Amino acid sequence: MSDFSLRRLVALPLLAAGLVLPGLPRAAIEEPRVTFALREVGGGIGYEWGQGTLTYMGKSYPFRIAGGGIGSLGYVRVKADGHVADLGKITDFNGSYWQAGADAAVWRGAGYAAFENQKGVHLYVHMTMRGAHLGASIQKLSVTLLQAPASGSAPQ
Repeated sequence: MSDFSLRRLVALPLLAAGLVLPGLPRAAIEEPRVTFALREVGGGIGYEWGQGTLTYMGKSYPFRIAGGGIGSLGYVRVKADGHVADLGKITDFNGSYWQAGADAAVWRGAGYAAFENQKGVHLYVHMTMRGAHLGASIQKLSVTLLQAPASGSAPQ
């Protein structure tokens, strides 16, 4: 089989898929995403606060995040981005998210965290950190959407 024929054999199914996929709603393809920035200060008991954005069904929803944990020492700024799993309806995003783990940063650091709330919603995020911080804790972060979803914009 010539190189040209092989390319055609591979290209035709991809072209056909490209003609079918644009008919699907974007939200059916995209998973919910989350980004947030927070600050943490700790002297044994840590306190965290910040804000972020949930992107769900093609819409952006700002949220506030606050909480803390035991076993935190220092000050750090965190930027996180990742995906949301098991989000049945937008209002299930609100809640108390729990995570157990350890992290450290001396000037800069990076990490990964997995959180779960009482409604079974999971956040899986990659974090970058700046500051001097040492933590081995159980964290509880309260997440609150700052605007109610508009009627008809997403499943309630």
